[in-house]
Amino acid sequence: MDEVLALAKKLTNPSLMGNISKITLPEILNDFIETYQNIGGERDTFLWKWVYENLHYYTLSSVTESERQNIITLKTLLTIFVAIFDDMADVDKDVQTIYELQKVPHHVEQVDMDRISEKNRRLFALSLDIWRYFIGAIREYPNFFYFEDMLFFDVKQMINSFLYFCIVNENPSLMSYSESANYGYHNMMMVIYCDIDLMASEGIKNEEVPLLREIFWRGQKMGRIGNWLTTWKREIKDDDFSSGIFAYQIVTHELSPPSTFQQKNEFEQSINNSQTEEYFFAEWQRYFDEIKTLGQSVQSIDVDAYLLALENLLKNHILSSGLK
Repeated sequence: MDEVLALAKKLTNPSLMGNISKITLPEILNDFIETYQNIGGERDTFLWKWVYENLHYYTLSSVTESERQNIITLKTLLTIFVAIFDDMADVDKDVQTIYELQKVPHHVEQVDMDRISEKNRRLFALSLDIWRYFIGAIREYPNFFYFEDMLFFDVKQMINSFLYFCIVNENPSLMSYSESANYGYHNMMMVIYCDIDLMASEGIKNEEVPLLREIFWRGQKMGRIGNWLTTWKREIKDDDFSSGIFAYQIVTHELSPPSTFQQKNEFEQSINNSQTEEYFFAEWQRYFDEIKTLGQSVQSIDVDAYLLALENLLKNHILSSGLK
């Protein structure tokens, strides 16, 4: 990890911005992104290009070459689906809308659009269009039905994380570090990305799937830590206190969630003056080492390539701090 951090420090945000801005997205992604922006979606195109680029690294070696590009497109599309509800949970604190979202994936047809807030109704409808397109596409993959139940289970965990974020952002005093960490990891989607990859893979040994799940779970934690470490300063200004960084700081330093401008500045200074970021970097390294050990018993995927992708992801999180 030291090499990754050293490289990131040598590079600059402007150089990353220039490289990402040159990326050309597939037409289907551009169509959905244009609709998203036209109906009030606030995320910048930079984010979708950033995700699309990083998914070129974070795609399992077992995915067939013929499906690789399509897989990356579909995973980026699903990320838009997730970002829509992430904003509803963190920014709007729209609990009722998240309750309706819990009807995905098994009861999409039962969603009652009249129960969705007027502000979010069109974005919710777009998210359902994205979901239907996504499911229609991945059903064609050779291993879809074998991994279908696990994919849907993981999607449900992600949706539950949105509900938790709604609750603690509405009442931060209910937040605990254990819950923020364990629920918060799910909306990073990295286990879901791997579910999708396995559906389009060749040579997966079924007896290795439990071990692969152990690896993917740790990889998801590493991805979330990178996200937490590079977004918490923005989130504190947005009154979004669902991050594990805040929960850890509150618990270990016996602080209360800040509400006034002065309290926010003091809270930020508290994190800057503590060992909180160092703690999470150490956790990232611990999971890295555990994956390396677990990978010695895996033949279905190239675990070294997977770890390299996680290093690249951390580097790119650091480089894009303040841009997404």
